[in-house]
Amino acid sequence: MVKCGACGKFLSTTDRACCHKCTAAYHKACVALPTLANVKDSWICPGCKIKIPKSDNTPCKPHTAGNDPACPPPAEDVTHGSAEEPKLDLAVEIRSLRNELKSVRNEVREYRREMQAALGSFDTKLCEFESRLSAIEKKQEQISLPNEKIEEAVSDLKFQLNEREQDLLANDLEITGVPEKKGENLLNLSSILAIKLGVTFDERNIVHLERLGPVRRNRVEGSDGDSEQRSRTIAIRFARRATRDQWVRAARVRRNGQIFARKAEGNGSIYIRTEKDVEKIF
Repeated sequence: MVKCGACGKFLSTTDRACCHKCTAAYHKACVALPTLANVKDSWICPGCKIKIPKSDNTPCKPHTAGNDPACPPPAEDVTHGSAEEPKLDLAVEIRSLRNELKSVRNEVREYRREMQAALGSFDTKLCEFESRLSAIEKKQEQISLPNEKIEEAVSDLKFQLNEREQDLLANDLEITGVPEKKGENLLNLSSILAIKLGVTFDERNIVHLERLGPVRRNRVEGSDGDSEQRSRTIAIRFARRATRDQWVRAARVRRNGQIFARKAEGNGSIYIRTEKDVEKIF
């Protein structure tokens, strides 16, 4: 079925006016035509009338004073000069504007529905994200508790290991000032030191014996042309702490006294360690 070009409603065959130019159909009431009147084949719709250019085909100009019989006034155009045409055009434009407003309202409603659906989906996703985040935080808290226990266990193990190392160091003895020679036998050297200190020496009481650090050499060469080795510390680890304490007590008893000297009365005393210290004073 055909719709009216003005109001957009369907047309019946009896209540219809068709334009012979654009073939558009209208309700007779929408274009200000009597409902029972017959529409001529030369009828033009208001839209087509607006598009027809107006021209002045009068051969002579009208006079301002009086009427010229040679140039009679133009006859009134029944088709184009009707007084109802402006009203009809305005009504059509109003109906068209209403239709446009109606379509705009429909679009706005559709846009609102889409926005509400999008916001609802966003809220749902946000709630899911918050729930997942809270679950991850709970798992992290559960994981942190075993980590704290592990750290405590590691700390206890480190403390126990440090105590054991301290216990082992209690059995160690360091001897300095013993000249170092190439190819020396530290075990024989330790037995000689025991004899000098007056303690009994038993190889079974020694767990480990070595000189500490890499081999060092003096800058001054010896008489044979070879550079002399600098004496490194001898480290002895005894099997028992009592043996180590025995060596320490014997060394303290046999240690030489410290020598101090002063050049004149009233001067400060100076600790004498070598002959060069004596030369500095005197």
